[in-house]
Amino acid sequence: MFRIWKLVCGSISCLILRQARLHLPWIFPTGYLELLRLQDRFVYLPEMPYRKVDLDQAMRNVLSQEKFAADGGQGDVEGWLNTITIENVHPNTTVAIRMKGISGETGSLKLYAYGTDGTLKEVPAEKWHIQTEDGETPDMLSEDVLYEVHMTVEDGGDFDLSETEKEIKISAVLGA
Repeated sequence: MFRIWKLVCGSISCLILRQARLHLPWIFPTGYLELLRLQDRFVYLPEMPYRKVDLDQAMRNVLSQEKFAADGGQGDVEGWLNTITIENVHPNTTVAIRMKGISGETGSLKLYAYGTDGTLKEVPAEKWHIQTEDGETPDMLSEDVLYEVHMTVEDGGDFDLSETEKEIKISAVLGA
């Protein structure tokens, strides 16, 4: 028999720990302990593809419509609340967040990010855009296509939630 423990970290990433019971030595002679980790690389740095974002410091969470509105968002929530911490960054860093399941006109969407005061603020249009994996800018979005939301964040700027120098922490969500 197996004992299975599952710990959820964010929405996609998870840890699964399996341990075989010792009273089945003919099947599991060592009573092994195995650690599996499944992760989705939903964020990367397009200007620095050689650098990997630490996925232990990246999360996707559900943001309820009520919380979205209470925190200052307008319209409807589209997608996940993405919270990402990136260390050892340049003063201005572009972060790409992969998203699927969003639809509608690109121009009708707004990107909101939490500010240091804990409220959602609309990210100015010149600091973000949506594109396909091929780099094309679509006019209409389809739920079954993988898109990338590119956001430029300034270290110590309005949307940087980290007080540490050369570290950026953002928490962003799309709204329609």
